[in-house]
Amino acid sequence: MPAEGVVSPTGTSAVDEKPAGQGVLVIRESKELWRRDARWIVGEWPPQITIDNSEVVQDFEDLPAADPFLDLGTLNDPRVQVIRAIRVEFNREQGSVIASWKEAEEYGQGRDRSVALGDFTRTVVQLFVSLSRDEQALGEEMRTVLAILRRHMRFRIPG
Repeated sequence: MPAEGVVSPTGTSAVDEKPAGQGVLVIRESKELWRRDARWIVGEWPPQITIDNSEVVQDFEDLPAADPFLDLGTLNDPRVQVIRAIRVEFNREQGSVIASWKEAEEYGQGRDRSVALGDFTRTVVQLFVSLSRDEQALGEEMRTVLAILRRHMRFRIPG
């Protein structure tokens, strides 16, 4: 237990903090949900709200398709920092999701977008590190790839 008056980096006491969940949860709610009502203001329960069923789907396949593009701003590697977003495109091929970066001709693959993106980031970081290390021995094509990578990322300065 922290000493009296000691606060955490978030500015709250360490006792009050709860770990934040990771990921995104999207909940669609009726536009009338937060309507001000006189009975609500004086402490009574909010009035019954009618739910709009116009967007209800019966099957997962009926959901609208996710945006096929993502501007990636982090690579989850402490050695490398993104300095310009990487435009990743997602496609589905033979039951797998492919995350690809057309400009650098790199890709990652997985059972879903998250796994494909994780594979993609590991691939791109590994390529950047190895090409940077072996720069003197690179041919023209790999020097071009390294130049593309350097427009989007750099090594973090330690310390």
